[in-house]
Amino acid sequence: MKFFLILLLLITSIFISSCKNREAQNMPTPVQNTPSENSQNETAEGWFYKGKDFDKQRNYRESVKCYEKSVELDPNYIKSWHNKGLALFFLGKYDEAIVCFDRALQIDPNDLKSLTNRALTLHHKGKYKEALEYYNKAIKADPNYIDAWNNMALTLGDMGKYDEALGCYDRIFKIDPGYVTARVNMGGLLHKARKYEDALKSFNKAIELNPSLPDAWRGKGQTLAEQKKYKEALLCYDKALEIDNSYPYAFFGKGEIFREQGNYEESIKYYDKAIEFDPECREAWNAKGIAYDKLGKYDEELKCYDKIIEFAPDYASAWNNRGNVFNAMGNPEEAIKCFNKALEIEPDFLDSLINKGAILVNQGKSEEALKCCERALKIDPENKHGWLLKGEISSNGGQYKEAMKYFDIALKIDPKFNDALNNKGTSLSKQGKYEEAIKCYDMALANNPTFIPALYNKANALGKQNKAEEAIKCYDKILAFNPSYSPALLNKGAELGMNGHLDEAIKCFDKVIETNPGEINGWISKAIALERQKKYKDAIDCLNHALQIEPGNNKVRTMKNELEEALKEH
Repeated sequence: MKFFLILLLLITSIFISSCKNREAQNMPTPVQNTPSENSQNETAEGWFYKGKDFDKQRNYRESVKCYEKSVELDPNYIKSWHNKGLALFFLGKYDEAIVCFDRALQIDPNDLKSLTNRALTLHHKGKYKEALEYYNKAIKADPNYIDAWNNMALTLGDMGKYDEALGCYDRIFKIDPGYVTARVNMGGLLHKARKYEDALKSFNKAIELNPSLPDAWRGKGQTLAEQKKYKEALLCYDKALEIDNSYPYAFFGKGEIFREQGNYEESIKYYDKAIEFDPECREAWNAKGIAYDKLGKYDEELKCYDKIIEFAPDYASAWNNRGNVFNAMGNPEEAIKCFNKALEIEPDFLDSLINKGAILVNQGKSEEALKCCERALKIDPENKHGWLLKGEISSNGGQYKEAMKYFDIALKIDPKFNDALNNKGTSLSKQGKYEEAIKCYDMALANNPTFIPALYNKANALGKQNKAEEAIKCYDKILAFNPSYSPALLNKGAELGMNGHLDEAIKCFDKVIETNPGEINGWISKAIALERQKKYKDAIDCLNHALQIEPGNNKVRTMKNELEEALKEH
């Protein structure tokens, strides 16, 4: 027989990890009513204050019940309509919240808190333009209403309009230089814009104004962590916990540091601590899910996102990440359903647009994928993942020059964007430019020596150059990180087989079969190696296993027939 399979399973892009969504640095701050005094419970006002007590405990389900009692007694008690809306907002029930704010605005069209918090809710639904309309209505009613200016700034920030957002803060500080919440949120905006030193100045100013504000210490900790100053960041989180030992976001922040350092088990402990003090802390549940993703514990990860959806069904990030889990588990159709749900909630949700596009590319639906990609880039022209996806679409269509142009745009945005370096290398490999491709892979590996896609594709490029020994070294590095990684085992075995090391090749294929008996390429590759050793009967047994997996595989059936003829001759 004249055949020997070379299994080169090129990894071209990774979207799952890079498009996992986390909460933004800061979100618009809800405007709350402040109680003046307690009243008897069996009045509209009494139920209102009872609801406020539950709000303080973060028990929003019970507070909603109280506000409902309040408006039953007095349908025009505006503060209860507003606070019911706010409680529903915290529960992630955005559409129901909007109904309550609208009811409050029917009573008083210029109610500043209801206007501002309706805008806030629209912000969380991804409807930024509509949110701005309501902030402007509040500002028109009171040009010095700083809560509206503050939240408007954060909406503009999420739209990438940083200069306009900073203009809002300038307006705030002219009205009230000591408005500490705006100092914290401006720090968050500057953090998002990667102006870390300016962000730290803003947080330090907030701390100067109010040293007992946990949010300021948290923001400073996040910024220091972004600069890899983990020890200093941890001290900030500890300071926040000195002020409030039940402050969930300090535990969350500490968990994020351990996650960044690759200590996922430890990060989960801190996420759990955050959840202990706030059982409906979406950020912590979300991050916990991401940590489980890194550990490959997809069932546990899925439980985290399902938990979020249970109490916050309109939380788009949970639907997005749920989609990523299904994609990783080999269920792209269910994944797309999740991305579509996220986009139903937030039509401009970038992560879901890009993740959906990535799956469509893999399904060969390039036109549909391109629509997702172009929509994402229209929303944010500086989104590196959008350019990565556009490059991948072009590469799959054989438009390699165009593809590399898009990868280069992504790299201009982030020079250490390993997915772009990897995919650029893959496009070069497809053109037979292996040396140039290897340079791209090496650049990615300089950023992260454990970046498996680059190691894998470098090995494949070396194999194409008949540099078997160097290729095998790359596969071995991968297997040191992940001993059961089937693509590396298959290709290492293929390289060994082509160079006459058939017994060693078979060991690789046996390892694949042991860890994943349903991997048809493991059985086929072993059959080919056995045929080279003239062990026809054993080879036929392997092909029978392959046919049990794919009964309609004509190539395998042809190979089997050829081996049976060879066996007869011997």
